[in-house]
Amino acid sequence: MGILSGSSGSPDPIVCSAIPLPATDVDINSERTLHTTLMIVGGGFAAAAVLISAVTNLMHATHYSNPREQVKIMRIIFFIPALAVISWGCIALQFSAWYLQPWSYIFEAFALASFFMLVCDFISPNAEDHARFFDELRLKDGKIAGSTWFFRARRAVYQYTPVAIILGIGQDATFAADVYCLTETNVHFAKLWLTIIKAVSTTVAVLSILALVRRMRSVMPNKRLFFKLFAFKFIVFLEFIQNIVFNSISSRVTPTETVSYADLTTGIPGLLLCIEAFLASILMLFAYSWKPYVSPNRDYGNPFMAIVQSFNLLDAVKEFLMAFGLVSQYHDYQGTPLQEHGQNSFDGSRSHYQSPLTGQDSRARQDEVGYPAPYGAQYNSREIYVAPQQPV
Repeated sequence: MGILSGSSGSPDPIVCSAIPLPATDVDINSERTLHTTLMIVGGGFAAAAVLISAVTNLMHATHYSNPREQVKIMRIIFFIPALAVISWGCIALQFSAWYLQPWSYIFEAFALASFFMLVCDFISPNAEDHARFFDELRLKDGKIAGSTWFFRARRAVYQYTPVAIILGIGQDATFAADVYCLTETNVHFAKLWLTIIKAVSTTVAVLSILALVRRMRSVMPNKRLFFKLFAFKFIVFLEFIQNIVFNSISSRVTPTETVSYADLTTGIPGLLLCIEAFLASILMLFAYSWKPYVSPNRDYGNPFMAIVQSFNLLDAVKEFLMAFGLVSQYHDYQGTPLQEHGQNSFDGSRSHYQSPLTGQDSRARQDEVGYPAPYGAQYNSREIYVAPQQPV
């Protein structure tokens, strides 16, 4: 039954079309079904993606010289194994897959927000500096980027996280209530509306991220921001294309005894996502390498605590609250648990910050009010910070 009843004056409910049969497949040969084959192959790629991502994160945890940046990197990397496991679960569980699929969007949203926060930390470890940086950053047309744009972009990116959570709950609830309808894209069913909301929310967030990267590419070319974004975002783009293709195929192709409806809608797409997650995990090794954070003769602290820190989303919650004006703009921004364990991060005194990537020490280069200068900043003869003026 649909969310809405029939047309005006008609008491008849809108009914979802039945799933084309056969819903599940039979033996391809005497040994296994296509479903079993998809599970085995997909499981292999998913396991490889999880292993490679775990190694990458472990290397960051054992070389944890810059917690502010590396905690975001570890969260971004975690999106890949999460997607791989969810995709394999969609293959294995078939018709329960629609309960699992939307939760990959939540991990995607957190990865996107973490990427935005990472770029901000590349600019400066202090939240106060971000707005000032964009107030003085010139674009190609000579105009100033402006802190107003920065605040809008931040809200545009962060809105995707609560929207993804709501969409996940909404899809599970409507699917359980039998008002989602797998076979119909109709205004009377939840599938259409949830798809539209996700498309709009995702588009707004991604366009804002791309605008940020475009503005920053000449300021910090050695950071390879486009490559970092592509390393995990390409898989989301491919998933979007695959959903369109397989939704079209499933509505036009009649399932057979060897290729079922579940294979067309969840099995084969899930396998492709497992393969793509494996490829993304390899890209992550290069896009988010731990090597720039290696510092000889340094105590990196407890790797276990570094991993725990990556799962502590308190800083992400604070960022969200600041973005939407629910707390003071600069309220308690610097506090992160691992700074108490001797890590190389901003020490909270606003007098010293040294990046393991640039080696710049802010004690010798501060502006007139004592803020550490943002990444890529230029200095005049008095060692006073002035924003980079090259067009971006």
